[in-house]
Amino acid sequence: MARPVTLRVALTAGQRADLQQRLRRQALSPRLRRRLECIRLADLGWRTPQIAVQLGVDQATVRRTLRRMDGGGLDGLADRPRSGRPARLDSHDLDAVEELLARAAGRNEVWTLAGLASWLARTRGRTVSPARLSGLLHQRGCGWTRPDRPPDGPSGGPG
Repeated sequence: MARPVTLRVALTAGQRADLQQRLRRQALSPRLRRRLECIRLADLGWRTPQIAVQLGVDQATVRRTLRRMDGGGLDGLADRPRSGRPARLDSHDLDAVEELLARAAGRNEVWTLAGLASWLARTRGRTVSPARLSGLLHQRGCGWTRPDRPPDGPSGGPG
């Protein structure tokens, strides 16, 4: 039985700086973060079994990541398009929600997820569940949080 080929990573100073910059981004998918961390550890001289244990993945996953790096550099590690229905919201829709929330924060307005979803449907013709919208906002690192109490007082009605 043939032994697997040992894949090594030796980053240049520029690639290391780029890798560190990418790892500092908040809006990074967990899969991409794990791939970048895999490359960082490999560059430090860690072996495939050590990296797999550290990241909680199979050795095959580590080897696949190292091959992706070898074939396409750091850009080759990005998430590839996935099958299935396209997203209902695009980045422009989420940018509009973030702008709305930023303006609202300046005026001490409170938005609920249901209200944001309704606003998207009314103003942009995009339908999304409040739970999905919450996940998308958190992925982007948006500082939205649910209010502690309804905006019109504890009962939800006017003052």
